[in-house]
Amino acid sequence: MSEINRNAGFASRTMLDILLAGLNKLSLPQRSPTNSNDKVHISLETKREFVSFVSTHYGLTTLLKSSVGIDGFVDTPTGKALLSQSTPHSFLKKWQRLERYIHSNHYIECDVKPTFARISHKSRKHPMPTVEEDLAILGVICGLINHITGSRVTLSSNESNQQPIFSYPDLTTCEPIEPTGEWYVHWSPYSPPSKTPPLQDIPKSDSLSTDGIIDKTKRAIYSVGLLEANMLNTAKFMALSTRSMQRYLNANNAKFAAILQEVRVHHASHLLMSEYLSFAEVGFVCGFSDQAHFNRIFKKWTGMSPKQYCQFKSD
Repeated sequence: MSEINRNAGFASRTMLDILLAGLNKLSLPQRSPTNSNDKVHISLETKREFVSFVSTHYGLTTLLKSSVGIDGFVDTPTGKALLSQSTPHSFLKKWQRLERYIHSNHYIECDVKPTFARISHKSRKHPMPTVEEDLAILGVICGLINHITGSRVTLSSNESNQQPIFSYPDLTTCEPIEPTGEWYVHWSPYSPPSKTPPLQDIPKSDSLSTDGIIDKTKRAIYSVGLLEANMLNTAKFMALSTRSMQRYLNANNAKFAAILQEVRVHHASHLLMSEYLSFAEVGFVCGFSDQAHFNRIFKKWTGMSPKQYCQFKSD
């Protein structure tokens, strides 16, 4: 893959790929916002031109219906990172984490309740997101929450969910759609699958071997997911208190933060071998806070930047 592809951003390209795939499934002629299939940088102006084109030619509701394009996204590394073992609440937190990771100018604010979320689409600078941009984002969010819960998901402009604007997966819509500062995404009561810790064999003593506790901690981190892995979540998965985990690790001269970094770098080193992933996407999927953080920690552990690592492995 060319250097520009590996260094380009991925979130905007991914969103447009979903919308383009959705238009294709709806059998609507599509106009790609770029002149090639390369994962080049997609500017805010390009995104706005594209959603405006769809709205002008096919109507606002088509932006919502284009969310059917998520089918090809859910099994991608980013899709799995956002959706794996997620609830609607944790998924929306991961979505916001992605926005922070890419330092997105546009972002969502969420107030999540058991069966709905109040979502506002905002901008760090002027101008604010258009209603077309709102609907493009909200349609995809509805589709992904449906993937998580398996229930019908609706979008409305009020908490009571009267006269839903859109529902997924049946793609019914109601017009006219009036711009609003707050949108409501509703789903049915949902009980997430229980996470049964497979690591109950940790003995109630401090005499653990290094391979024992460190290996179990690494496996638990992978099970929790690299976007949500921290000491509290990992200890809970292992059926331990954080104090007990620290005691076991200290007895083996190990620190949780270092183990977590090692797991993230190890996973990143494998993903970097995929020519289809940008450096930024690899960093996000592996749980780094932003691309600069990824570059710094990866070089600390390997002695090479992600770019240098790929060049070294390809020689």
